[in-house]
Amino acid sequence: MLKSTIIMAVIALFLFIIAYVKEGNLHIEGLKAGSQMLIRTAPLLLIAFVLAGLLQVLIPQSLIINWLGEGAGVKGILVSCIAGLITPGGPYVAFPLAAALFKSGASLMTIITYITAWSVWNVSSLSFEVALIGPKFTLIRLVTMAFIPPLVGLVMYLFG
Repeated sequence: MLKSTIIMAVIALFLFIIAYVKEGNLHIEGLKAGSQMLIRTAPLLLIAFVLAGLLQVLIPQSLIINWLGEGAGVKGILVSCIAGLITPGGPYVAFPLAAALFKSGASLMTIITYITAWSVWNVSSLSFEVALIGPKFTLIRLVTMAFIPPLVGLVMYLFG
């Protein structure tokens, strides 16, 4: 985590310097745009991390291990697929939840299946997809990709 933070900071500093050197106030505009994004997403980030923390302390570890742990098998794949399907929001929601479940005893198989299902089937982005790309595209994508999350889980289960 620290390495990633340092790398991102170096990249941000490098881009800030480039923006500063260019004509105009691009560096100031960039800081304003970033600040606006932070203000818009901060409440959701805070809620996602609180939710992830509460999951860790409220859901008994034995329950998570039973439904999502190493021995969960196909049941774990199905639960992970359903959880990925219904998880709202972007990566700032899904990844803290995945981390909390993993720390509480969920297996690598179920977490990878969950993230795959969330990526492929994310219900909360369907309205954007239909509006921007069209219902035909969305339907074709969903039909052709529907098997991917359970298949990923099954491959992980078989080859562990």
